[in-house]
Amino acid sequence: MLSFRQFFSEENGGLDIPVISLKESILDKVELINDQLEQRLNECVVNPYIGWVNASKTLSEHGITLPKVMMKDVIEGVEIVALDEDYYFYYEYNFVNEGYQTFASIVNETELEKLLEEE
Repeated sequence: MLSFRQFFSEENGGLDIPVISLKESILDKVELINDQLEQRLNECVVNPYIGWVNASKTLSEHGITLPKVMMKDVIEGVEIVALDEDYYFYYEYNFVNEGYQTFASIVNETELEKLLEEE
């Protein structure tokens, strides 16, 4: 089975995903960062960009700068940024009656594959 990175580079005509290098100290804080992301994104937002900005603010506190994105789907979608060879930033948004529910997490390749299978 292809890794997520191989899938994008080989199967989809060489599509690139943004890649950000993590500092070693960040890797020790993944659980803390994910808890902070969960707290910051626990309420519905007006649009998925607000959730992305909120997640970006959380990550910037730890020295991670997310790229700007263009959300392709207005109703629901997933954005993924490779943080290094082993970790990814996963962002998901879904429209509900109150606005958009968003979810973000730093995950390893196995966790990413599980999230993508659930989608």
